[in-house]
Amino acid sequence: MTGGEESSQNSEGARADEPERPDGGRRGLLIATAMTTVAMVVLMAYLLWPRTPRNVLIVGDSVTYMSYQQLMSQFGPDTTLDPIARPGYRSTDLLPLVQKDMSSRTGEDDRLDRAIFLVGYNDVWTESTSHRDLETMVTLSAKFRCAIWLTIPTRPGGKAPTTEDANPPLPPFDPALAQRWNQRLAALVASHPNLHLVTTWQATIEDAPPTRYLQADGIHPNAAGQKRLAEIMHNGLISACRLA
Repeated sequence: MTGGEESSQNSEGARADEPERPDGGRRGLLIATAMTTVAMVVLMAYLLWPRTPRNVLIVGDSVTYMSYQQLMSQFGPDTTLDPIARPGYRSTDLLPLVQKDMSSRTGEDDRLDRAIFLVGYNDVWTESTSHRDLETMVTLSAKFRCAIWLTIPTRPGGKAPTTEDANPPLPPFDPALAQRWNQRLAALVASHPNLHLVTTWQATIEDAPPTRYLQADGIHPNAAGQKRLAEIMHNGLISACRLA
């Protein structure tokens, strides 16, 4: 056997012993992986993309009532807002209105879609917090697919509300009683998985100088406060109820 022949045979033998490269299999795996990744991205986008609610019940007192126009701007024309916002009303006064409104609703459509609650200012103001109507209203709100409850500010700018500066002067507002109200509300909301506590409004008012968002009484929002409250209500609902 010549050197050339031996070299040729060794070369052919080496090639014969090499495993075939599964190029087709690798391409298929890469394609499958890419498709899975795309599907996951699409699914996550679907789940996390904010959904415009069809119907939102909004329950509150004068603080919410004053912010209603800003709320309409925040939600836009594709959302129907159903306001139950009455100046001077305690949760005890608002409860029968909420019960009447919800008695006309059914669980089969989006009229039980979303809800926002900000109550308690007047309960604290009149020192009428020992009743059980808050528990009843929280339980009622759990009939919605998803709802948020806002806590009330206790000390605007770190101090008690300056209600005596209002014209005419208003009764004092007890920050300690307001804090107990918030704690009670937090415990009630925590017992329902479709209800969410939003403390952003409280934190915003307590961390800022009182005159930035509030009128002279340290309770009612000025123009900037009305806009900020509407933003917090809108963003809080969209964020908390994104997957509901």
